[in-house]
Amino acid sequence: MRQAICVMALAASVLAAGGLFLTPEALMLVAGGALSIMAALIAGTFLWLWQVRATPLALGMGFSWSGLAILLGPWMALNHAPHGVIPLVALSCLCTGAALHFATIQASFGLRGAHFLWPIGGAIVLAALRVAI
Repeated sequence: MRQAICVMALAASVLAAGGLFLTPEALMLVAGGALSIMAALIAGTFLWLWQVRATPLALGMGFSWSGLAILLGPWMALNHAPHGVIPLVALSCLCTGAALHFATIQASFGLRGAHFLWPIGGAIVLAALRVAI
């Protein structure tokens, strides 16, 4: 835990320092671009782990990180947020990854069936209420 907090503090410090030399837009593009590349590499690693059946969370992680890479990649490359079908594919990957995570978490609690859909449905309802308000 201490190591993760130190990494978080270092990342925040580097981004704050970057703000001294770059505009906020440029800093977001650099950070988003770097994260997109890292996400693609991590997705590939998790898809490989899924292929060799190393961990049950690997497929969910592969979808999640693929979705993030697909969402951020065009934004970085084109200097604007992706539009059209790209965000839908990315969000589909992210939602699939989240659902697979909840299914695996449910199994780790010894539950069976569709109980893992409750947090997904709850999140959708909360997000829809926020949009409606």
